[in-house]
Formats: sequence, C-alpha cells, structure tokens
Amino acid sequence: MTLPPPYENETLKSIEASLGDNPMSRLEELQANDLALIAKFIQTFNVVEFNLRRALSVLILAGLIPPKKRILPADLVLLTTAAVEKMNPATENIPDTLARLQDLEIRRQFRNLLAHWAAKRIHGADALFLMSHDERDANQVKVGPLGWDYAAYAIVRLSDLLDQIQRIVDHDRWLAPKTAEWLKRYSR
Repeated sequence: MTLPPPYENETLKSIEASLGDNPMSRLEELQANDLALIAKFIQTFNVVEFNLRRALSVLILAGLIPPKKRILPADLVLLTTAAVEKMNPATENIPDTLARLQDLEIRRQFRNLLAHWAAKRIHGADALFLMSHDERDANQVKVGPLGWDYAAYAIVRLSDLLDQIQRIVDHDRWLAPKTAEWLKRYSR
C-alpha cells in the first residue's frame, strides 16, 4: 500500500509496481537532503504542537473547554477545535480557524509516518519507502493490515514531502501569532 488514499496517485502506484516482489532489494540509504527534509517536517510540526499546547492552556483557563489531567498529542486539534467552536464570531474567524485546524490534523498523520516509521530511499526514484512492523501503526495511518513479510509500508515522493513541509510551515506561521492573539484575548 502506498500512502493513505488521499495521497495515492498513478505515480505512486507506478513506483510501487516497480518494486516487484522484493521491495527491500530496491532500497538504499537516505541521502543527507532526505534526512534534512524529514527533520524539517518533524521539527516544524513539534513547534506547532508546542503552540497548540500553549493555546490549550489559556483556552482551558478561559473556560472554553474543561481541564484534562493529560492531553495526548492526538487530542490537541480536537480540543482546540472544541474551544474555537465556542469563541465569539465577532472576534474569531471561526470557519477559517476550524478549516486550518482540520488541515493540521491531516498533517499529524504524515508526521507520525516520518517520525515513527523506518525510512529508506527507493533506488532510481525520488521517493522514500517508509516501513513499520507494527499493526497498530499501520491501522492508525490507514495503510491497512501488515502485508508482505509482515510489514506495513508507505511510499512518499520527495516532491510530496516538500509540499507537506510547505503546508506545515504555513500552519506554523499562522498558529504562532494566533496563539499569541488567544493568549492576549483570553488571559485577562
């Protein structure tokens, strides 16, 4: 299986078909630029999560959502969304903020692939081969049950990774000042 269905396309299917019955034989070490791209996405996403946690702290204090003993990373966007839905539409562009949060949640799945799955470069293709031997991981990113050799895998074109990096950078550039705005508005 390549990436989850929203990312599948004919190019990815062609790369997957070129791997044949033994994909491991077509893999090579990651290049320095591959590692830099992966790190850029993961670290930018970490900053986004940091700002979501900062925002949630003040949104909880403002009474927009109830306090929780522990907030899991998977709950950050869900809880922020619940708070935004209770905001005053005169001071918050609620539809825009909700759309941005929803898009951010989609990126979290991609971040988990890059952060938790083993990665190699596909020989002869500008693409990465991500692997996991954990069925729970496979189910979380919706690539399906473990396949060949009891492994789940995903294929990511480097051009798609660059697009994902730009999206997460855009979210970071939006969320940092948005968090500051919420801190100012609700920490009184």
